[in-house]
Amino acid sequence: MAHSDSPSRARAVAMIGISPQEIPFPVEGTIPYDFLCTVCNGILSDPVLTGCCGKNVCSVCLSEDQGGVCPHCSAQGLSYVTDQRIKRQIKQLVIYCKHRTEGCLWQGNVEQAKVHLECSDGCQYEKIMCPKKCGEMVVRQNLREHLLANCFIQWEECKFCKSLLPEGSLNNHIESLCPEYTLSCSNECGSTIKRSEVLDHVTVCPNHVVPCPFKDAGCTVTLQRKKKNSHLEECQLEHLSLAYTNLQHQMTDIHEEMKSSREETQVLKRELENTTQEVALVNSELRRLQDNQMKLTSMLESELRYFINQPHNSVA
Repeated sequence: MAHSDSPSRARAVAMIGISPQEIPFPVEGTIPYDFLCTVCNGILSDPVLTGCCGKNVCSVCLSEDQGGVCPHCSAQGLSYVTDQRIKRQIKQLVIYCKHRTEGCLWQGNVEQAKVHLECSDGCQYEKIMCPKKCGEMVVRQNLREHLLANCFIQWEECKFCKSLLPEGSLNNHIESLCPEYTLSCSNECGSTIKRSEVLDHVTVCPNHVVPCPFKDAGCTVTLQRKKKNSHLEECQLEHLSLAYTNLQHQMTDIHEEMKSSREETQVLKRELENTTQEVALVNSELRRLQDNQMKLTSMLESELRYFINQPHNSVA
């Protein structure tokens, strides 16, 4: 099947990291010519349009090393603008990982591609520099084996969380940072919990000090969670009294608000009555003016007829 370079085929499937001509397996559709950089021949990254010859180029290809000269037509005084149309269309491309033939099944859009290759939990087939800076380039999925067995710079593995740590820092990691290390409850309830679960344990720990459930009603007692029920049983009358007093205060506030609302309603009612009276006066004045206008119109029409009927106005 012949491949078309029409820009309308914006949902092509491409590979990242290689040029379209090097794709070693069939793809759905083709990559429009407008999507390719005229300098690096790859898919445009942050595309710009040159002002001199109107070519699309990656913004990174227009580096300071060009010295203000167009890399395509060599025109001096290079100027360019971001090509928003091409940028939007490229975002719709469905991209395969460049390590697809090695087994990576990732696919996404152009903006996600760089993250896929570079993030710590990204493409497992990408070669990365050894984090110990031994100088070795290692396939990401083989990194742990390299760090433990092959790297000449020794690191240690935490037996709790399996993190790899520089030699000499393991003890500090376990004592202060390791999320999987188990600790005894600081409230001495007898529980042992992972460091990452300490905050969750506080919400259920029987020895954790909590306020009385009637705190909002006025009870100031704080006590261990396991003693809460006995406190509620022993202080039922006190709590009922506090709740009743609190309810009375709330009712008083409600009555005050209702009183204030009634007063505001009365004020608004008086204002409405005054406004109604003013409207009635205006309507009355309007009717009077209309009556006067009608009378004046009638008088003018009568005088006009009288003037027309005079002898000196008749035609000989």
